[in-house]
Amino acid sequence: MRSLRTAPPLPLVFLLMTAGAFGTEWSVKYNQLEICALNGSTVFMNATFTHPEGLTVKETFWGKHTGVELSDLSKDPDYSGRVEFFIDDQKHFSLKLSDVVKKDEHRFRFRIITNVEKERWWGKPGVQLRVTELHVEAPEEVTEGQTADLTCKTTCSLTDPKFIWYKNGRPLTTKTIKNNQLHLQKVSSEDAGSYSCAIGGSQDLRSTAHSLRVRHPPKNISVSISPSGEIMEGTSLNLTCSSDGNPPVKNYTWFKGSASVGEGKTYSIPNIRSEDSGEYACQSRNDHGEGNSTAVKINVKYPPKNVSVSISPSAEIVEGTSVNLTCSSDGNPPVKNYTWFKGSASVGEGKTYSIPKIRSEDSGEYTCQIGNDHGEGNSTAVQINVKYPPKNVSMSISPSGEIMEGTSLNLTCSSDGNPPVKNYTWFKGSASVGEGKTYSIPNIRSEDSGEYACQSRNDHGEGNSTAVKINVKYPPKNVSVSISPSAEIVEGTSVNLTCSSDGNPPVKNYTWFKGSASVGEGKTYSIPKIRSEDSGEYTCQIGNDHGEGNSTAVQINVKYPPKNVSMSMSPSGEIVEGTSVNLTCSSDGNPPVKNYTWFKGSASVGEGKTYSIPNIRSEDSGEYACQSRNDHGEGNSTAVKINVKLEGTSVNLTCSSDGNPPVKNYTWFKGSASVGEGKTYSIPKIRSEDSGEYTCQIGNDHGEGNSTAVQINVKYPPKNVSMSMSPSGEIVEGTSVNLTCSSDGNPPVKNYTWFKGSTPVGEGKTYSIPNIRSVDSGEYTCESQNDHGEGNSTAVQINVKYPPKNVSVSSSPSGEIVEISSMTLTCSSDGNPPVKNYTWFKGSASVGEGKTYSIPNIRSEDSGEYTCQSRNDLGERNSTAVQINVLYPPKSISVSICSSGEIVEGSSVTLTCSSDGNPPVKIYTWFKEGGTSPLGSGQNYNILSITADHTGLYYCEAQNDHGALNGTVMVTVKSRW
Repeated sequence: MRSLRTAPPLPLVFLLMTAGAFGTEWSVKYNQLEICALNGSTVFMNATFTHPEGLTVKETFWGKHTGVELSDLSKDPDYSGRVEFFIDDQKHFSLKLSDVVKKDEHRFRFRIITNVEKERWWGKPGVQLRVTELHVEAPEEVTEGQTADLTCKTTCSLTDPKFIWYKNGRPLTTKTIKNNQLHLQKVSSEDAGSYSCAIGGSQDLRSTAHSLRVRHPPKNISVSISPSGEIMEGTSLNLTCSSDGNPPVKNYTWFKGSASVGEGKTYSIPNIRSEDSGEYACQSRNDHGEGNSTAVKINVKYPPKNVSVSISPSAEIVEGTSVNLTCSSDGNPPVKNYTWFKGSASVGEGKTYSIPKIRSEDSGEYTCQIGNDHGEGNSTAVQINVKYPPKNVSMSISPSGEIMEGTSLNLTCSSDGNPPVKNYTWFKGSASVGEGKTYSIPNIRSEDSGEYACQSRNDHGEGNSTAVKINVKYPPKNVSVSISPSAEIVEGTSVNLTCSSDGNPPVKNYTWFKGSASVGEGKTYSIPKIRSEDSGEYTCQIGNDHGEGNSTAVQINVKYPPKNVSMSMSPSGEIVEGTSVNLTCSSDGNPPVKNYTWFKGSASVGEGKTYSIPNIRSEDSGEYACQSRNDHGEGNSTAVKINVKLEGTSVNLTCSSDGNPPVKNYTWFKGSASVGEGKTYSIPKIRSEDSGEYTCQIGNDHGEGNSTAVQINVKYPPKNVSMSMSPSGEIVEGTSVNLTCSSDGNPPVKNYTWFKGSTPVGEGKTYSIPNIRSVDSGEYTCESQNDHGEGNSTAVQINVKYPPKNVSVSSSPSGEIVEISSMTLTCSSDGNPPVKNYTWFKGSASVGEGKTYSIPNIRSEDSGEYTCQSRNDLGERNSTAVQINVLYPPKSISVSICSSGEIVEGSSVTLTCSSDGNPPVKIYTWFKEGGTSPLGSGQNYNILSITADHTGLYYCEAQNDHGALNGTVMVTVKSRW
């Protein structure tokens, strides 16, 4: 039986009215003429009807319009179980069609059958059913960051649909839904998934799911480790990278820290090592970018290795400071036990071994032995080298016996210091006199006597040796005489001369000389009531066990007042008016007269040693006297009479006489030679040669007569100036030289000035150079001057001869001298005449001749002190020694084994490397044959607790700045059993 229910009201009503036979109209009203339904949904088709009165409705049903008679839809096998009809008293008739499918798309009409055969009716036009499925229209794939729109599509128009969207079966509530569209703003990888849509009320009728793929770079990158437990050194390890990316990841790169170590999804480490510990990360890449995993920590477990010892402080270790040795190792798990050894002796426990106030005895090789849960290991030995300033500084003398002046002496300094002493300074008293381990004094002199000490210095301080007394023996020298009183010696006082000298041993004998005459004995020579005759040069001659010496002469100059005062006149002959006259006062006084006073008669007319009367006149005639004065008194000369005669520029001599009859004949004579006739004899432009005595001879008829001679004295400036030298031969340094100036001038020359080159060097007729030196060589001239002018001598060359001095040696090259290179020593010296012969010495042995000494292909044996001896005709001199230090790479290397006997397992062995090198070997490196890495460094290599595995050939490489050399030794270890 059909169920009749009221169909839900529909908004549209379609009315069909038809006239019936009974006079009342048939009518059918369809609420909708067309319905769009979802496939699988339930559809209601609603209608109302009326029929003519008098008819009884027998049957109503819905059918599908196919062009033939409507058949009851409920009886159609295709609709079995899917159709329900509903009718009520208000003549509402509805069709409920369930599980609508696409083939249900027909026009459905309502059929009414009454009790009258011809009164049946079906309503037109009916309801057109259209069936649609929901379909999601969207892109298959989008790129992260883009926007995407998903549309829920139907083939017909649903009535007031409310669209519901699902992602992976779950409704979406946070996305933007507009009508039938789902809008995805800035798509992310989380938006990838299966999308479907449905209509509200028919949520079970969803669209076919649409898969939306989001293209994005790798995300969620992770690393897995296999095996996952503790990782032991030597095992294998696999790291696998997983990531989420679209498109799938193409490339995997593995990093350890920041370094790339491999490619591929899996990174395998066979036979893993401790160095492989670290943080590993995987970088995944696809077409859209890359991403990195979180780093995973790989911690490889292993027994101790790379055991090393660090020293604090790391710089030089100075005696008295504190030192900490810290043991470091690469072990996993960390080291638990530490044992310290100095050589083979255990000295402490713990990671750090401290040595407070370290001493030089603490120097040595230290090793650290350590252990953890997986084994043990030993560090390479570290060398503790305790630095300390020099101590135990001592000094030796060679030769060790009596030291004679002129011999050579070597002082050698020895000390204990670390680092070895770099600088040696030698002191004589408090004065620094030299540098170097050995201080040499060639040709030692008495002045070298004294206390010598050596100061040794290294980087950490200095130390001084005890002073050693050097006592140089020598014959007397520096002999000198002192005079008492030291002030002026005045005639009548007493004088003492005392002889002093520098001699070792002291002087025993003293002899005194005045000039060459012996005048006394003893250290002091006394002269009571000294007289002027005692003035002179005194010398002292002394002697000791090694010879004798003479003092330089000292001058005794006895002072007394002027005596023997005299006066000279120039010119000395007849004085002619208009000429110049010089009166010169001479006296014997000591000190020389300071003040001269001139008198004409009793009147004072002038001062000075010379009183000049230029252009003398007849009124100047008279008696002149000189008074001399010094610090001790005065004295007067005898008076001299001056009688002035008349003369002009051109000289006319006129002869006058008294004769009767008057004189007829006049003859003039210069000396005995007739020079002219006539009453007057004229000499125009008179010359110096015209000087002389002139006389006039006259005669008349009764006889003849001669005049008294008249002296003509012609004045002129100096000429014919010349210079003489004494001695006249070769001039040797240390001798005395006198230069004497001579000239022709009238009046005689007053002033002499001496020049060396253009420089004035002295005054006086004689210029003396006592103890002449080489610097006195040069050209000397004398300038002579009188009242009428000056004149110069021709220059005389003084060439002072002297033996070699300032002898020095230069070496080429001047820097480091390396074995097999060539070296040239050049000798330079100052000598006159120049040096003729050069002799070279290495130590005391002669090794060559010539100004230059060359050593081609120099060898280490050529190291030593070299000196040059220069010789010329006057003597010889030695240079200061030059130290040649030949540098060479290590040679003569030897390796020795230090053990208590046969080398047995478990014992300790020290290998020691020795070599000859300059500079000394700095670096020793130890290797074992077959090994690729050094075993250790230092002059000694210690093997603690030796095993059979230590058997083999060991070699030591010794290295300095100039090369390296290897030495080998075989170590054979015997078993204890």
